[in-house]
Amino acid sequence: KIVLEAVLVLHGVEKPDWEQAQVLLADADLLKGLNEFDRDMVPELYIRRLQTFVRNQNFRPEAVEQVSLAARSLCVWVLAVDQYCKVVSNIKFRTDKLKEAQDRVDQTVGALQAKRQNLTNMERGFNNMHASYLASKASEESMDAQRLKLLSETGRITAVTDSFRTQREEWNVELEKVHGALERVVGNSLLAAACIAYLGPLTERFRRRLLEVWMGSAEALSVDVDPHFSLFAFLSMRDPSGR
Repeated sequence: KIVLEAVLVLHGVEKPDWEQAQVLLADADLLKGLNEFDRDMVPELYIRRLQTFVRNQNFRPEAVEQVSLAARSLCVWVLAVDQYCKVVSNIKFRTDKLKEAQDRVDQTVGALQAKRQNLTNMERGFNNMHASYLASKASEESMDAQRLKLLSETGRITAVTDSFRTQREEWNVELEKVHGALERVVGNSLLAAACIAYLGPLTERFRRRLLEVWMGSAEALSVDVDPHFSLFAFLSMRDPSGR
């Protein structure tokens, strides 16, 4: 009964009961409907309602099969849909975070370009000052004053240039990290979704073999994935660069 009610919740029934469950069981196209169920169009409200069932300790395949093998299959289907929707939600969250990170990178690159322009303007100013210095050779005192001023400006420009160079190197390192994460996020997300949707009922040996097959297929299709992909590590990441 609880399994059928969970299935009804995923089909949009707000308050499922046994009568509605019996109608569902009597549907000759039940299996076809489950196979064609669009997991990408499940409203978040349905998933929240579903948590009442999936958090129930008795809502487990090994517990349900004691009552009905058919109900066990439905239980596995419900849990798979629940996990899939959660993974898709998590991927959307991470994708939004990646976009925010990319926006910050774009802003940083824009600021760097502005600083480069400022540096160019400062170099032009330095050149103008040097021209003035050469033009003031007639007076020894004026020449000395101009020389000291130019030395001071040279030191300041060098310090600013070195500071900009250091910042540019740090930004380039961060940019490479973000680009690397962006290149792998689609492939890693697909592997994570596949692991959650299909590896649950399998043994550890078959999980490893199937994951190797998926990673080989991704490589053949030129989909970039982490060669040391781990579902636990992927779901535990705190930001797109993998930290």
